Amino acid sequence: MIENLIVALIVGASAWYTARKYVFKPKKSAGCGSGCSSCDTCESAPAPAADPRVIKLHRVG
Repeated sequence: MIENLIVALIVGASAWYTARKYVFKPKKSAGCGSGCSSCDTCESAPAPAADPRVIKLHRVG
């Protein structure tokens, strides 16, 4: 009996996580990069800096 309750809790939690992740997506706000061309600030915005934590992989061949 307790095993069924634990399994039901796990299944319910995974269903809630999946629904929250894929169904209830946050709306994109109209800001720089949204595709509008009314203020022309997107062209003059600086490019984001590269992440220093990225490890570059090289293929040995």
